[in-house]
Amino acid sequence: MRSYTHIVGSILFTLVILYILNIPATAFYIFLAGAAAVIPDLIDYIFMEKHKRETHNIWIFLVLVGLCIVNHVFIVIAAAYFSHLVLDLLTYHGVRLLYPVKKTKFVCMREKNRIKTGTNKEK
Repeated sequence: MRSYTHIVGSILFTLVILYILNIPATAFYIFLAGAAAVIPDLIDYIFMEKHKRETHNIWIFLVLVGLCIVNHVFIVIAAAYFSHLVLDLLTYHGVRLLYPVKKTKFVCMREKNRIKTGTNKEK
């Protein structure tokens, strides 16, 4: 998915999580959610030089969830990361959720319903 899709999805999902947890949705949290939404892709481009989705796995998410007990900031980052994974699960490429243990790509829908990046369906 494109970065703008991840940013919007992350902000919406984070607002829902903050509402459920009764945490005030400050401008900082909203900005952080939008910024954190593209971190997995940025890490891929910086360290792998292309978008291989090797940082799109459940292990990083579990570490972020564990850090949630430290500060509310990690709740926002974990929510943004989770929304990134879910949105990428809806695409043709899918996500290797168990990487590096297992290289199987996971997807959420049948092939005809999956979203192609950059199309009107994504918007």
